[in-house]
Amino acid sequence: MAIPITLHRHLTEQQNLHPAASGQFSALLWELCLAVKMIAREVRRAGLIDILGAAGHENVHGEKVTKLDDYAQ
Repeated sequence: MAIPITLHRHLTEQQNLHPAASGQFSALLWELCLAVKMIAREVRRAGLIDILGAAGHENVHGEKVTKLDDYAQ
């Protein structure tokens, strides 16, 4: 069975193929990955910390706002 390649390993290997690269794009992808992991954690915990369901007000477009929308801001 093959060992899965982590994002960190993939980014490092790809950056090594391009010695002139500054690493800024890799850093951006790593930060994006971290943000996605943080959002996923909060969404999984949403029911436990009472941020599911309607918030009871509307946004500027007239749409009903959810508690998770408020939390995201």
